[in-house]
Amino acid sequence: MPLLAEAGDFLSIWQLPIILALAGVWIVWGGYLMRRAVRAIVPRRESGFNRCVVIALLAGLGGAISGAIAVALAWQVAQSLIIQSIWLAVPAAAVVFCLVSFLTVFASFQLPAGGLGKVWLKSFGPPLLVAAITAAPTVWVAYGAHESKLANYRSIGTLQYIHNAITGRYVPARPPASLEELVKQNIVPPERLAAYRHPSRQIGYFYMPATLVRIGEPTKKLLACDWADNQSGDDRAVLYVNGYVEIAGSGKFQELLARDENKAFAEALKEAENKLLPGK
Repeated sequence: MPLLAEAGDFLSIWQLPIILALAGVWIVWGGYLMRRAVRAIVPRRESGFNRCVVIALLAGLGGAISGAIAVALAWQVAQSLIIQSIWLAVPAAAVVFCLVSFLTVFASFQLPAGGLGKVWLKSFGPPLLVAAITAAPTVWVAYGAHESKLANYRSIGTLQYIHNAITGRYVPARPPASLEELVKQNIVPPERLAAYRHPSRQIGYFYMPATLVRIGEPTKKLLACDWADNQSGDDRAVLYVNGYVEIAGSGKFQELLARDENKAFAEALKEAENKLLPGK
């Protein structure tokens, strides 16, 4: 399912302890604060600590389930509007979570809605503040990891597409002189050569023509690669003359450039990046 796959890109095992800790804060601390907020205005039996903890548990669980449904709906709306899904899904989930948790508290006490609003705020305002402070960097890190993965996928797919386009229209010993030639000859649409992080850049990858070899033939000779700022770190997607594409870390990429068969490629890349990215 595309939605689950895309949403799963934002989730990692390291987030589980944070989620469990925040859930504990919501249930235990929220239940304690609820008891303090209601014990003077409801019968003693209704303000017991155990009962307030159960109400906090149900409020959090109901809010989480409803929030997940809101995320699914907001995700679909965001895709139809062609905007980043996370920026619509997160606010939608937050609003629905708070609303459902309030309705749970509303159903648990026979009090006016205005009074219950104060009870809810006193009970769950502090846990929500802690959750917001904790979740903000967590979401930011998850979003950065998601963007890095998308940038990697785009580069790998585009470089493979470039190789397929060349082998489909050119003989191995006479590849195109530049990627611009692929666009001018209507072999590749211009938008297919854009990098994920720089969609406005006409040519998103460095290319140096070289004689192609059979797919699978052992070689480390480079044909094309990412510009230095295509990825969030020092990694680069690289395309070899045999059609193989991979992500090379900084160390491996420098090793590739140092090979005799890639020295001309390395010099041309350095010159091109000095013009394109003078401060890089």
